[in-house]
Amino acid sequence: MHDLTDKTKWSLADLKTLSRLSDRSHRLTVELLYDGRKVGYATNPGGGAPTAVTVKVLEAKLPTQADLVQLVDDLIDQELALRDLTRTHKRWMASIASGHEFALTLDDLRDWEAGAGHPVSPQPPFRVYGGRGEAAKALAGVECHIYTDVSSAELWEMMVKCDQLWRSKLKTANRRTTQAAATPPRDPFLGNHYIRNPQHAEEVRKLEIGRTLEMSLYGDLPLTATARLEAMKLLGGAGMLVDDEIPTRELFELYIQYVVPHLPRTPTDMVDD
Repeated sequence: MHDLTDKTKWSLADLKTLSRLSDRSHRLTVELLYDGRKVGYATNPGGGAPTAVTVKVLEAKLPTQADLVQLVDDLIDQELALRDLTRTHKRWMASIASGHEFALTLDDLRDWEAGAGHPVSPQPPFRVYGGRGEAAKALAGVECHIYTDVSSAELWEMMVKCDQLWRSKLKTANRRTTQAAATPPRDPFLGNHYIRNPQHAEEVRKLEIGRTLEMSLYGDLPLTATARLEAMKLLGGAGMLVDDEIPTRELFELYIQYVVPHLPRTPTDMVDD
């Protein structure tokens, strides 16, 4: 059996895209290589469709289908980003060859890395000056990098470094957003307690709402609008429709009778007069 599980050995070849038919996802075809040897191909019709991955190796041990598709998508994104970066570098070097100079101050670079003061962009705010020596004059005494017609390799290295940093931050932000969307909001009446059994959790929640009602009567804490609304919803679910202006004590008594009759009551001798 061929083991194709080492993700670092996967690569692409002959990536072809059709931009005019790409919408929400790239329309593309690409060959898949493992350790430099062709093992399959991937396609995407565009229009937001997922990438289809086909491996043409018999008896191969592969990553899971989801992991393999994600791996191929990441490799495609990296290749397309590299192509965009190459075109940008070529365009900038042509501008430099025509007599311009590019400069990047360390303050601008730090602000961009921190995500402050500049629009979200895969590249920091390079400054462009219109003549030989103009950047040095304008930025005298300022810590900066100046790129001229002999700085092609240095400019490319900086662009690649910044692009990789930006994409790493973007991936982290997307992962956090996905995790936040998958995490239900914390219930104010369950706090941070995790209860595996949903039925048990609902019972605990009902008890906590009842205790909140009770504390508003016998303690110093006012009844929150959330607790009042949730108590009325639960009463409605128990077949008791109550007026919005019902006094808290009457609401509590009905709640005890119809929602949580087993709620421990506060002993009378423990209540301050």
